[in-house]
Amino acid sequence: MTAEQQLQASDENVEKVQAGTLLKNKRESLGLSQKQIADRLRLRVSIIENIESNNFTSDQVATFTRGYLRSYAKIVGIDEAVVLAALDERMGTQP
Repeated sequence: MTAEQQLQASDENVEKVQAGTLLKNKRESLGLSQKQIADRLRLRVSIIENIESNNFTSDQVATFTRGYLRSYAKIVGIDEAVVLAALDERMGTQP
């Protein structure tokens, strides 16, 4: 197998990191709990759990989901555009 074929094979095996996973990993690296994030955002812990589980298909309106992700990203210091791009890639661009 040539180097180019190996590179293509590895690219196919790499899974895109989802928005909730990005946020969870950063939160954990900062040593923050889900409750601390929920308190700062004035949300229920269950909403933070859903975000970190990439469970965006609940009864939340897409606008609220995007807002929650944007606010969460600001708290943990991730560029919100990166998080929203990961969400759009998974769910498709929403109007």
